[in-house]
Amino acid sequence: MFFLAEGDARLYVVVYVDDILLTGNSSTRVIYIISQLNTHFFLKTLGSITYFLGFETSRGQDGLHLSQTKYSLDLLKRTQMLEAKPYPTPMIQSNKLHLRDNPPFEDITQYKSVIGALQYLTLSRPDIAFLVNTLSQFLQPPTQNH
Repeated sequence: MFFLAEGDARLYVVVYVDDILLTGNSSTRVIYIISQLNTHFFLKTLGSITYFLGFETSRGQDGLHLSQTKYSLDLLKRTQMLEAKPYPTPMIQSNKLHLRDNPPFEDITQYKSVIGALQYLTLSRPDIAFLVNTLSQFLQPPTQNH
């Protein structure tokens, strides 16, 4: 991520592989930066952002709002938990996780993939960070209890 501050203008540039997100509070400066980048690179301008790297975006009068609703739903579908009963807290406090006397998790790669996806989700859901951190301690070897 790159940040440029000139006077009152604030510009942000996020680069991920071949995707570039450029935003700021000065449309004049944004257009100027795009024109400068176009002199060195071929750019395809897609207009206002609605989805980027798993985040939906919407602009309101009070700023830019980010959410990961689609990302969350896709993760629930992938793990076949879309119909699971919602629970008011991410983790039961009295639940103690350990490795003893539990059958191994069948697909360790899937477990690790889901933990990675949940870690990314904590960017917009800090309320699940403790749970994800706890489950991350059992990446090798996870059991069905986890």
